[in-house]
Amino acid sequence: MATWVELALVFQIQTGVKLAPDSLDLKSQETVFRSLVKRIWSRSHFRVSGAKEAIKSVWGPVSSSPACKPLIDHSRSGISRRPVIDNGIWIMVAEVITAAYAKGKCRETFGKAWRVTIKSHGHARWKPEVLKAFNDAIAKKVSRQTTKDEKPDLDGARISLKGPSQFGLTSSSQRANGREAWLTNPQVSWWPGNVTGGVTLCNQCYQVGYRAWQTLSKAPLPDYVQGETEQRPMKRLLSSTAFELAMGDGRSSNQNDVDHLRGR
Repeated sequence: MATWVELALVFQIQTGVKLAPDSLDLKSQETVFRSLVKRIWSRSHFRVSGAKEAIKSVWGPVSSSPACKPLIDHSRSGISRRPVIDNGIWIMVAEVITAAYAKGKCRETFGKAWRVTIKSHGHARWKPEVLKAFNDAIAKKVSRQTTKDEKPDLDGARISLKGPSQFGLTSSSQRANGREAWLTNPQVSWWPGNVTGGVTLCNQCYQVGYRAWQTLSKAPLPDYVQGETEQRPMKRLLSSTAFELAMGDGRSSNQNDVDHLRGR
């Protein structure tokens, strides 16, 4: 026999899929896992020796299983089957259950407000086929982008301590031994598709890319974040321009001001 709390822990250890430990305590994980399994049962058909059998006769769910009683001193709901699993996994399950029992020793309080912490291990080898295919697709795209950006620039590396920057700046605020120093864009570019890896950067441009990389966000092009003070000329409304020309005999107010100063 096996209890639902044991099976919930075994599932997490074997698959590596966590049942929201930040939101669900051990007692809640037991309830959620039982609901998941029963929902799967309701949509499945079971056969024994070719004959269709009911869920109860195949799995034998019980309201009181003594499987954990030597560890927690009470029985819990479970099934009349016990999976054949490596002893190392059962030891990990026993450690979690024993630790939780120290905080709640009866059927109602066991696992309540107890955060499940599973230590790192080598038992999680199974992955769903869909998740595996998704991870493979992501890995291929990352590899393809990395190969595209990883363009060796040996000539540029030899003069990497000299400017100007890839973005046109002729000075750098970086200092090494009291002298102006220049930095380089990593081979896996911070601006993939826009800036080649290995090119020269000033300290300001370098910090733009580095900070974006630290926050796992897309780095903006330094042209737009250098704090340039140039402002675009404001566009005048067509209606106001037409009114101005009409009042000035076909000439703008600026032209009329000049004529006035000349005494025309």
